[in-house]
Amino acid sequence: RQHPVSLVISDIMKPRMDGLPLLTRLRADPATEHIPLIFLTGSSCTEALAYELGANGHLMKPFHPSALLLEIWRVLRNRLQ
Repeated sequence: RQHPVSLVISDIMKPRMDGLPLLTRLRADPATEHIPLIFLTGSSCTEALAYELGANGHLMKPFHPSALLLEIWRVLRNRLQ
């Protein structure tokens, strides 16, 4: 909350907080609801749910670093339009 955030990139499967609850919390808070989120996953089962919760982009693991850069560019470009 103290530092502006332009983009969040999060794995869906994380040790302390799963990426889907993180996404839900971001979208529920007026201070963070506008922040775009790209999620990383190894399972296509979570893809539709993440988009329903408000994700802006995704990548299936494993992915090439250039694919991540392209997805970041796509998401941020869409936010400017």
